[in-house]
Amino acid sequence: MIWEYTNREEHMKYILFGAGRYGHIAEQIVGSNNVICYVDNCPPPEDNIPILNFQQLLARGVRDDEIVVITPNQPQAVIEIFMQLQKAGLRSMLLSDFGKEMVAREAERYDALNTRENFRTDAATNYYIWDDRFGNAGYTGGYFWMDLWAAEKIKEVRPSYHIDIGSRVDGFISHLMLLGQRVKVVDIRPADLGLPYVEFVQGDATNLSIFEDETIESLSALCSPEHFGLGRYGDSLDPEACFKFFRAISRKLKSKGRVYIAVPVGKEHVEFNAHRIFSPYTVIKEMGKEMLLREFSVTNGEHIEKNANIKKYDNLEGHVVGLFEFAKV
Repeated sequence: MIWEYTNREEHMKYILFGAGRYGHIAEQIVGSNNVICYVDNCPPPEDNIPILNFQQLLARGVRDDEIVVITPNQPQAVIEIFMQLQKAGLRSMLLSDFGKEMVAREAERYDALNTRENFRTDAATNYYIWDDRFGNAGYTGGYFWMDLWAAEKIKEVRPSYHIDIGSRVDGFISHLMLLGQRVKVVDIRPADLGLPYVEFVQGDATNLSIFEDETIESLSALCSPEHFGLGRYGDSLDPEACFKFFRAISRKLKSKGRVYIAVPVGKEHVEFNAHRIFSPYTVIKEMGKEMLLREFSVTNGEHIEKNANIKKYDNLEGHVVGLFEFAKV
C-alpha cells in the first residue's frame, strides 16, 4: 500500500471503476485490503477482488464510508463514467485527483524532513506528478525500432542529400544529424528547427510537387503516409491522398534512388481521423512497377522481424509497423 491515511480516511473504502492498468495502479495506491470491488465487464482479476458490472453497482449502492474512484485515463471514457455516476447519485473522484492528493501529502512529509530553506515546497511552484512511479524506466516501442532501422539504412548508403516526409524530428532526424547527413524535412505543419544539417520546408507532400521529376536520391516517410488526407494535421480531406503520395515517389526519384516507408500494417481499414492500416501488398502495388521492393520487415515494438512474409499480417486485428525499402529500377 502506498497511500498513508489520515484519521479522517483510515476507514474509507474504495470501489475502483475500471479493472485495467490504471485500476490496478489505484489498487496499489490504496492497498488491496481497502478495495471493495472493481466495476468492469471483464473477468475477475487474479487477486480475487470482486468485480461488478455497472447495474450490480447501482443495485448495491455506495455507503457513506465508500467512494468510487474513476480509473480510466481516456477523457471520453472518464466523462461518460462520471455522468453515469452523477446521474445515479454515487460519490466519485478521478484517479488523477486521488494521485495528486497523495503527492500533496508527500509534500507535507518532505517539508517536515527538509532543513534547507531554499528547497521548501511552495504551492505556487509545486507540480504534482503522481503516476511515474508506476511506469517503466523506459520502453522501446515501434517508433524506436522504426527510426533505428531507417537510420541504419541511410548510414549504409550515405546519399549526398536525403528528403524526409513528416518523420519524427526527435527520433529519426536526430539520428541523421549524428551521422552528419544533410536532410530536407517536409511537413504540412510549421516548425522553427534551426538544426545543423537540417533544412525545413512547410508544405503538402501529397504529390511531392515541390520537387522536380527524377531529382530525389533518397527519401523517407516513417509513419506519416497513413495520415495523409484525413485532416488530422490540418490537411485537406482526400481519401486518395496517401495513394497519390505513393505513386508520386517513382516520378520524383532518380534511377537507383532509395525509399524507406513505414506504415501500420494489418487488416486494411481506416480509423478516422487517426490513421489508416494497410495490407503490405497495397503499399507495394501503389508504389508502381518501377519500384523494386528490397526489404519488408516488421516491428511489433519489441524487436524487428526481418524479411517478414508479405501476407502474414493481412488479417491481423490491430496492427504492427511495416518497414519497406524500395529502389527505383
